[in-house]
Order: sequence, then C-alpha cells, then structure tokens
Amino acid sequence: MSDEMPSPYAAALPPAGWYDDPEAPGNPRWWDGAEWHASQVPAGSLGRGFAFVWRTLAGIIVAAMLVALAQVVISVIGLGMVRDEPDMAVRAGAVALMASFVSVLLMVVGAVFWCIWQYRIAAATPRASLRRSAGWHAGSWFIPIASLWFPLQNMRDLWDAHVGPRGRALLGWWWAAWILQNVVENVWPDLIDENGYVDSPGWLNCVGLVASLCWLSVDLLALAIVRRLSRAALARQAARIQT
Repeated sequence: MSDEMPSPYAAALPPAGWYDDPEAPGNPRWWDGAEWHASQVPAGSLGRGFAFVWRTLAGIIVAAMLVALAQVVISVIGLGMVRDEPDMAVRAGAVALMASFVSVLLMVVGAVFWCIWQYRIAAATPRASLRRSAGWHAGSWFIPIASLWFPLQNMRDLWDAHVGPRGRALLGWWWAAWILQNVVENVWPDLIDENGYVDSPGWLNCVGLVASLCWLSVDLLALAIVRRLSRAALARQAARIQT
C-alpha cells in the first residue's frame, strides 16, 4: 500500500479530453487531465471565433424575426381598418412598409456575418465534397442570375458534408421562401406613388402581410439551418482532431 496521499485537488479536475478552449470558446483544445496543451487547431479548421460568428448571426436573425412579426401584426390591424377607417389602414400599411426597411438593414448586417460563417464552414470542408471553393461560397450571393441557384447548391453541399441527407428539404423550403420574399418586396413599394397616394389600402396591407410572412418564414428556416449546420460542423471538427 502506498503512503502517498492523493491531492485534494485531483478530484476537482476534469478527465483528459477535448474541451472548448477557455481562451477561444468554440474551438477545441486538448486537456491532459492536469494542464492545457497547444491551442492551435489543424489546417482546414473552422478557425478561432467561429462560435461568436454563428451565434451573432443567429442573434441578428432572431431580431429580424421580431421585426417581421411586428409587421404581421401591423398589417393584420390595417386590414381590419380598410372598411371603416381607410385612412388609418393606409397609415398602418405605410408603417409596415417602413418596418420592412429595418428588415433590409438587418439583412445587410446579417449578410456580412452569413458570408463569413459560410466561408468558414466551406473552408473547413474537404474540397472534394464541394462543387465550388470557399471563396465562391461567399461570392456567389452577389453574382447576377447565378445568385438564383448557386447559393442553394453551395448550401446543399455543406449540408450533405456535415449533416447528411436527413433534413435536406429544409434548404428547399428556405430557398423558396427567400425567392418569394424578394419578389413580393419588389412589388410592395410600388403600391405607393411618389406623392404618397395609395389606390387600394386593402391591397397595400394584404401585400404587406404576405411580405411579412415571407420574411418570417425565411428567418425561421435560416435560424434552423444556421444552428444545425454550425453544431454539426463543430462536432465534425472535434471528432477529426480527436482521431
């Protein structure tokens, strides 16, 4: 029997394994049971701060969802005023339209984080699994005509590589809602002429309601995609490092 007394701190230390780097949450780092080892992650990793990127992106999407939900409520109220208070119905439709500009602003900020997020996942994915490079994954959103289907193809490649075929239909519904939302958003402002005149308050609020529901659908589906793909990519990276 050994006379050596066990350290009173040994039981408090976690067992050896891969854990989140305390200096860079979201990135794996090896703990040998007593101390941290080198924090560098291998080439082709998601990189430092990936958790911050995807969580910030998710937060922006949630904010956009709240704006879209407010638009839905305003448009419904406006539709209820069409018969008895047409002037108020016009105002409701105008307020909902103004709120859509907030949605566009959030979309612009979100687009920056989305491109960074998608680029990082693409860069960490084996090139053989992708039709296009990581740069094209970010840049294809801004190419006329090609932006109608390239981003969807790219997202499908990432989904298949990290998540698998299960739940792939989520991407199709998200893209359909995105295309419809863009069509409706181009029609909505045309219902108010340059002098602020509205020919049909009912039509204005009806289109506003459809636009808001499209935004809400896009945001809900995008949030589900971002969360699921981000977590799958992080899990895949941790498994690759461990092996």
